[in-house]
Order: sequence, then structure tokens, then C-alpha cells
Amino acid sequence: RANGAQVVGRNEELISFRRGLEDTSTNENVLVKYLNVAREPARFQGTIVLVHEYIDQVKNPRDAWIYNSGARRVLRVPTLAYDSPLEFSDAGATTDDFDMYNGAPDKYNWKLLGKREMFIPVNGFRMAGASAVEDLLAVGHFNPDFTRYEKRRVWVVEATLKPNDRHIYERRVFYLDEDGWVITLADQYDARGDLWRVKELHTAFISTNAARFNTGMAVYDLKRGGYLAVGLLAGSKSSIRFDTEIRDREFTPNSLRRKGR
Repeated sequence: RANGAQVVGRNEELISFRRGLEDTSTNENVLVKYLNVAREPARFQGTIVLVHEYIDQVKNPRDAWIYNSGARRVLRVPTLAYDSPLEFSDAGATTDDFDMYNGAPDKYNWKLLGKREMFIPVNGFRMAGASAVEDLLAVGHFNPDFTRYEKRRVWVVEATLKPNDRHIYERRVFYLDEDGWVITLADQYDARGDLWRVKELHTAFISTNAARFNTGMAVYDLKRGGYLAVGLLAGSKSSIRFDTEIRDREFTPNSLRRKGR
């Protein structure tokens, strides 16, 4: 929050990625299945979100369900997309803010603005290795003792809202690291053209898997102050595990009922 107060939430995630073009076991358009179980704070404890993400989300919009621990019911969520509030974010971000941008791109006109050099967050190993989430959360921004920025080449992409579409962000500018094609920074503007929210994504490279993983994303709100931090690994009691076989039945509405019980 703007006054420096912290509200910390903890979640567990299960993610099943499509193995490749040959994987048509469930739906030829499926990209990823995602399950999020809330553990803290108490008001969210036991809430579970299930998402089926598709490659072409204009053709096949994402499917989403939520298990309400209070009512002990599984509900279909038809609006978990675009600028609907991101779950557990206290309205500090939109659904398509998650992972810097996600979902269908059809509300915007997209333009490649070119390449430039700028300082971006990279090699965030210290963020992943911090002993507690609270250590990372300084007033107004991430604790600089744990962050790292390097001068890199980035490609700049601009998204401008189409005239007949609606979204709380009128314009968005994304900065993609040329070395990894990851969106590392984003500027987001309101309907008056004022810069509203700025995002940054910290990542680290895993040599054993030859892949990057996220060590933390921040959404800085320049209007109300404060920021939302997502995906922090610090202080986690369990580590990220790759190449783990997860049964497909873990990603069904019925599984939410079982996990809720």
C-alpha cells in the first residue's frame, strides 16, 4: 500500500503445459491448464481457481472456474479475461496484467516501434533466494538489495485500444528482452493518455532446464500509490519442480471439489 503497509498472500500453483504440436490428448487448441490454491490471507484461504488456456482465445475463449470455500461450491467464471480484476489482487491489476500480458489480443491494434537499449530487470537470483517475502517489499518498490538491472537490447511493441472496444488501458507499451523474448517492462495509460500503471518482471535462468522462470512481477500504481507484487518465491516451503507428470484429472471442476474438502 502507499503508506508502506503490507498485505501478504500465499498460493500454491499447478501448471500443465502442452507438450508440443503432437499433443492433442484433450483439445487441439489447449495451451496450458492452471490451478491456484489460496493459503493466505485468511479471507481467501481455500479458494481455488482453475483455468484452461487456449492457443487461439478469439476462437476459443479461456474456461475458468472458482471454488468458493465459504459456500463450498464450484462456480463457472465467464469474465476472467481482459480488464476484469485479477484474482486476489485487491483490484490492483487486471486479469490480462498477469505474466505481463495474457489472453486474447483482439481488443488492441498492435505496432512494432523498433529496438532500443535500456536497463531492465534480469538475473533475479537474489529475489528467488530471499528468506522471506517481506524482505523484498520496500516502501514504494522492490527492495533494491535483491533486484538486478542490466542494460539490454529490447524490442518495443505498442498496443492501442480499438475504437469500438472497451478496456481500462487505452494504450500499452511493452519492452521485450531480445535475449529471451520475455516482456520485462510495460507502461500502461488510461483513457486520458496519462501513465497509470508500470509493470516489471524479474526472471532468472535455469541452466539445467535451459529456460527462464519468473522470480517476481510488480505492478506500480502511479495514481493511488503502492504496488502489487505477484509470483514471489522467497520463503517458499516448496520449490519449483519441472518435468513432473501431473494427471489431467487434477485440472477438472470435480478436482476443485475434492481439494476443497
